[in-house]
Amino acid sequence: MRVTFRTRGLNMSALLAAGLALAAVAAPARAELLDFTFSFSNSIGTTAGTVTGEIEGLADNSTGAAGDVIIESAPAMENDSELGAPYDTASWTKIYDSFTVTDGQITAVDFRAATNGAAGLSLDVNGLDNFTVSENIQSVTTFGGFAAITFTPLNAPASPEPGTFAMAALALPALGSWAWKKRQAGGVK
Repeated sequence: MRVTFRTRGLNMSALLAAGLALAAVAAPARAELLDFTFSFSNSIGTTAGTVTGEIEGLADNSTGAAGDVIIESAPAMENDSELGAPYDTASWTKIYDSFTVTDGQITAVDFRAATNGAAGLSLDVNGLDNFTVSENIQSVTTFGGFAAITFTPLNAPASPEPGTFAMAALALPALGSWAWKKRQAGGVK
């Protein structure tokens, strides 16, 4: 049984469908990718200091590979002139590349990338956080795992556009008014 409501020649089902279509066009769903900074400090490696960087292109409320991981700064190590900061891991061999983001925060990570013997970066691989220049076995290392890495969001997760709330603010009172008028006129048929 199909129910249609008519008031003064106006088909309310068509009006409701048009309103929903307009709301869908006015506020399209967007899957915005999130970026984060990261840092960890040496506790057992051969080089004192802190490694900082950026993780780009993670989807919220999912697990997947990063768009890119860039090491922005690291302590100076001998013979790392062929690399030079920043170290962009985009061309490095990825052994592990898994990040879990929940409600705009990184909640799990398993990342390992390396060049052809020159450098490597590990983030929570079996509890190891490490940046190494392998030729001299120099490293910034901690066995603190996930808890030893500081992750900071660079952009917030997407939220509904203000137009979505405006449409709802206009539509709900109009529907309530229509239902009240129908009830006063003797009910909905």
